[in-house]
Amino acid sequence: MTTRILVLPGIGDVYWVMVKLQDWMRQQEITDPEIWVWDFDQRPRSREYIERIPFVKFGGYYHDRDKSGPEFQESYIMAGRVVYSGFRDFDYYIAFNGILRAGLTLDDAMPGVASDWFFPLDQTRKEEAASAGYRLAYPTGYIVAFFSDHGMFGHWVREWGADECAALVTRLREETNLPVLLTGSHWDRTFAAQVAERSDAVDLTCKTDADQFFALFRHAKACVGWCGGNTILSTYFRVPTVIGWHRYFQHAGFYANACPPSALGQWYQPIVVGYHQPADAVCNLLRLMARQR
Repeated sequence: MTTRILVLPGIGDVYWVMVKLQDWMRQQEITDPEIWVWDFDQRPRSREYIERIPFVKFGGYYHDRDKSGPEFQESYIMAGRVVYSGFRDFDYYIAFNGILRAGLTLDDAMPGVASDWFFPLDQTRKEEAASAGYRLAYPTGYIVAFFSDHGMFGHWVREWGADECAALVTRLREETNLPVLLTGSHWDRTFAAQVAERSDAVDLTCKTDADQFFALFRHAKACVGWCGGNTILSTYFRVPTVIGWHRYFQHAGFYANACPPSALGQWYQPIVVGYHQPADAVCNLLRLMARQR
């Protein structure tokens, strides 16, 4: 019997659920999970990510902008429940955002349920072909970057504007002799274009399909940028990664707990935009890259 599970829409939102889901389903004796993505902001995303996860099946997008119920507030903002049975038309709604925002861990939310931070993620043939293309285009490698002014990231760009982000990109290029490739979706395009205009970054915003996107992050030499599903995905791939967080999130524990525990200080370093400067991001990334040599 199919079990319909609703999750929040971002790659990071989905990732945190999947870290715990295998063992949780085993304990619940769920054998046919169908994952639905709650598209509450008219930005449907993460389908291709879920389709790469072999122990679940993508169900579809749940198009509903109504977040007025107490469950969303509790799951997204508060340190409350993470599993909601019988939510709307779904067997379960699962979200760890509130727990993480409170500075707690996934284990705090689900004690006794095993975590697999590196669960399997399939590669398609098209992704393998895209990987080969990147190796030809950038034979010495490349660094991926993510900067945006969309939504909450307006707080970030008040600390580091396009000039500061461009300076970061330029310094990385000088220090590593590697091209910096800007990534993002159409809602990130305007700010990324401003960064590209002020630096020699290659602007790939809106220019990668899902296969190219996953290939890009899977094989990067390093990654830097704002906190997001793409930069969190980079830590899953064990790519040296510096993620810029902001005091918009009040609990610093979130910065560490959003990514694999084994990554912290080894191939992942969080920094706080506004408290740290672009030069700090460069220095930290160079340090992490040196560890990987």
